[in-house]
Amino acid sequence: MLGFAAMAMRRGLQLWHRDRRLPKNLVGVMGPYSRAVTDGLERAMMPLTAAGACLGAVFLAWFAARGGHPTGVPRWLGAIALGGMFVSVCTSFVIVWFNRPRWMVPPFMRSELGMTTA
Repeated sequence: MLGFAAMAMRRGLQLWHRDRRLPKNLVGVMGPYSRAVTDGLERAMMPLTAAGACLGAVFLAWFAARGGHPTGVPRWLGAIALGGMFVSVCTSFVIVWFNRPRWMVPPFMRSELGMTTA
């Protein structure tokens, strides 16, 4: 999970610095969705990456408890990571649907319409 987050972070940083879209073969992996949805998923790459990293942290907290119920510090770290994952996923949906908040969208994609306004 953390490896996926690292790979997605690399792709997200490429979106921010190269001012061009992801390669077509990578966009095809996102699923059989309409063009508005895949464009939104590209815009929301960084929050989705944060959600994947938080999910990896939740798994690490669970493995630190050796498969049982986490207690102490792993429990709180897992709870914080789970909250971060919830916020990241909600932010991703808002970016896909409305292209807001603009400061979280790559600069060259800020003028695009969201899925509900397209």
